[in-house]
Parts: sequence; C-alpha cells; structure tokens
Amino acid sequence: MPTLSTEPSAPSSRTYLVVITCFSLFICGLLAYLFTPALPAGDSAAYLDQVQAGDLGQRTLHLGYLVQLSCAAWLLGDAGAPLLSAAWGLLALAAAAWGSAALLTPRQPRWLLIAPPVALLGAAPFWTHTLFPETYGPAAAALLAAAALRLHGRPAAAAVVAGLAVAIHPGSLVWILPLAWVGAERPLGKLAFAVGALAIPAAVIVADPADYLAGDRGVLGLLETPRIGLSIQRTYRLLAGAYPLTGALLAVGWLHGPTRARLAGPALAGVGLTLLIDWRDDVPAALPVVYLSAILAAPALRLLQDRLGAPAAVTAAITLLALAQVGEATSRHDRGRRIAVRQVEMLGELDRWPNPPLPWGTYGERARYQHYVSGTRGPAHVALPPGAPFPPGICPEQRVEAAGTRRVFTCAGPPGEVP
Repeated sequence: MPTLSTEPSAPSSRTYLVVITCFSLFICGLLAYLFTPALPAGDSAAYLDQVQAGDLGQRTLHLGYLVQLSCAAWLLGDAGAPLLSAAWGLLALAAAAWGSAALLTPRQPRWLLIAPPVALLGAAPFWTHTLFPETYGPAAAALLAAAALRLHGRPAAAAVVAGLAVAIHPGSLVWILPLAWVGAERPLGKLAFAVGALAIPAAVIVADPADYLAGDRGVLGLLETPRIGLSIQRTYRLLAGAYPLTGALLAVGWLHGPTRARLAGPALAGVGLTLLIDWRDDVPAALPVVYLSAILAAPALRLLQDRLGAPAAVTAAITLLALAQVGEATSRHDRGRRIAVRQVEMLGELDRWPNPPLPWGTYGERARYQHYVSGTRGPAHVALPPGAPFPPGICPEQRVEAAGTRRVFTCAGPPGEVP
C-alpha cells in the first residue's frame, strides 16, 4: 500500500488532489492496458447475443444486469460488455475507500484511504470480474457500495443499490439481512431497509414469475442441497487466492474497535449464509466477501501503525507486500486475457471458412463460438476451446486444420458417433 506521511502537519488540499489524480490515472492506465473486447468462455456471449436481439424475457433472474448490458451494447457494441464491468469495478474501488472512511476518526490521516482500493487491486478475482463481463462482479460491487452507504448513514440509497445487486444476481439476496445489521437505526429502520432492498427484485418477480422462478435459468432450477464442507473449501480457496499476502492485514482489521462493533457480526452472518449457496463450480458465491473485505484495509493499517510503532517502517513493509500482490494479480489476469484474445482470433479465422463446422464443447464455449462464427453447418464439428483436441475415443479420425497461424481439431461427423 502507498507510503503514508508521518509529518505532524496535514498535507494541503492541493497535495491530496494531486495524489488522488495520479492514483486515479494509474488505475485507469492499468485497466486500459489489461482491457480486451474479446469475450471469455462463459455466459457473457449468451447475455450479449440476447440483449442484441432485443430479448429481455429470458434469464430474468439477471434482469438488472441485462438492462444495463442492453444500453452498453447499443452504445458500444461488443466492447460495451467488458466496459460495463470495468465501470462497476471503478465504482467498487471508490466505494471501498469511501466505506473505509466511515471507520476512521476525523483526526486520522486521509492517506489511509488509498489502502482499500490498493487491497482490492491486489485481489485476482477483482480483475477477472472487472475486465471479463459477467454478472458476479457488478453484483459484488453493488453490495460493496450499499455497505459504504450504510456505514455513512444513508439507508434509502443503500436499499436501492442493494436491491439492484439482487436484480443483477439473486445470490446477493443472502447479504440483505447482514447489510441491514450494519446500519445504526433502530430495528424498525433495519426492517425498512430490508423491505426497500427487496422492492426491485420483487418487481422483477411479479413481472415474470414463470421465467424468474421456473425458467430454463430460473432460481428454482439452480437450488441444490447445501454442501457446507465443499462450500467452506471453495470460500477459503477464493479468499486465500484473492489476498495471499495482505490477508493477515485485513484480518487485523477486525481488531479495530469501530470495525469490530459495526462490521464483525454482519460480515460473519453474511459469510455463514453464503456457505449455504456456494456449491456450484461456475458460481463464485463468496465473491462479495472479497470486495467487502477491502473496507478493512485502512483501519487495519492504522491499527498496526499505532500498536507496532515506527509507522514509516510498518507502512513500507505493507506497501511492498501490497504491490507484490497487485503485480501477481495483474500478471495472472494478463495471462487469461492473452488466452482469450488468441482464442477469439482463432474463432475469427473459422468464421472466414466457406463452411464453418459445428461446435463441440461446453455450453459456454458453444455460446461464444456461435457469437463469433456464423454460417455453421454439419456434420463436421470442431473441438472447443479452439486449439484443444477431442478426447480419446470421441473422434478416432480427428483432423488437424489451420486457423490462421494456429491449428484446430475437427471431426468429419458428430463426435461420439463416428465409427
């Protein structure tokens, strides 16, 4: 995290403005460098095809996201999908700093507020869900913004934002009661917040209950028996992978008096409820925990400075750890970005074939293939992701063909039915 000033006099407003401007430009530059309009494998291509066709009547459990994506795609085409996620990522960085400000006293230095966004920049899942379009990142960012609004005593605005998070992804529902607990109102005020937060998703359900509840991607079809042991493992891996170096710092944040009093109980309740729904390999249900944890960075850093003494040395050590974590997180995302770009380039080559083959692979890979490749016809199939071979025995006589400078594996007939 950035080195903090230990001078007794407070920096001028102009100095703060210069630092914030430079820090913001650094973040925007990093986002621009890592940005790609190439869609990764997953639901992102299916969502984009749906809104570009003007169809908002499917997957209504994500209607809050689909409406935003429809506007972004209308303005910016395919690039609108990742840019929408990036906008939510920027909001999450600002919300982390602002929410953390509510946990500091007026006399504590404002430099500490750079720590929360830096902590979030070091979380690899943040980059994945900020620069690859999906519903999970915007939903987690909205919950973080709602938490910041609650900490600053703005329940009405927090209810609207929390309701939007549920409309983006229904898994956000488990955080409504914990967020109600964060506020300082009396029980009736907390109940009013929860009811207000449920108004938006309730309106979506009333508008189309059949699709929301029982459609092909309805909520009821996603329900399974909770597997707590598996959920604990998944949550631990996600958090350990997000904060491998600064996780101990964030844990120290719970020892901070205001943090412990205002966030510890709600956070533990939220994590406990998350364990009831975190059983699907393709759904990072615990992602909001990664985002909300960043709020702890500023009070945790201040507590270590006070308890350990030598604040400059403490800050320098934590800065090195945080920068190393940011470097690892961005490098990991850059590897994924390069893979996505390379695969989309190969799909572009397949689209130029006279008779592009049909796709064979997972649902997400097929959806992305159909987004980029038109005019497909059988019986020939191509293995996905592009460049991967068919498994042994699926197509004994698979062929290797050129897609530009790279190769793809094709099968003359439907895989599994070739003699």
